[in-house]
Amino acid sequence: MSPFSSDRVLGNFKDLQKAVFTGRPNRFTVECVINNRKERAYLPNPGRLWELLLPGKELYLTRDPQASERSTKYTVVAVKKEGIPVLLHTHHANTVAKWLIEQEMISGLEGYSILKPQISLGRSRFDFLLKKDNQSLCATRLQKRWR
Repeated sequence: MSPFSSDRVLGNFKDLQKAVFTGRPNRFTVECVINNRKERAYLPNPGRLWELLLPGKELYLTRDPQASERSTKYTVVAVKKEGIPVLLHTHHANTVAKWLIEQEMISGLEGYSILKPQISLGRSRFDFLLKKDNQSLCATRLQKRWR
C-alpha cells in the first residue's frame, strides 16, 4: 500500500464517498455522478484547478451534516490525480498537514514534532512551530507535492 493511499491521507474525514467529476458550473459548485445519480456538491476552493478537475476524474466527497440548510448534500474533499488524492478542501489544509507531519510522511520533516500551531514571529504568521532535538523550525502551509 502506498503511504499516500486515500485511506491514510484522507483519514481525517468521515464517511467518504467516491464520485466522478462531470463539470463545474461555478467556482464553488461541481457536478458529479455518485451512486449512478447526478449530484451537485459544494467545492470549498475557488481556485481554477484546471489541471485537477477534468471530466472523469475521481472525487472524494463527504456528506455535509448541515445539508438541509443548503442546496448541496455533499462537500468535495479531494480529487485523485495519478493515483494520489489531492486535497481541495481548503478549510482542512492544516489538519491534513498536521497529520502528515505527525505520521512522518513529509520528506525532510521526519522526526519533527509540532510544538504550536498558528504562531506569529515578527510581522509574519506561520502555520506550525516544529521542533527536532534542539532545533526549531517555522513552517507555513506545505504547498509542494510530496512524494
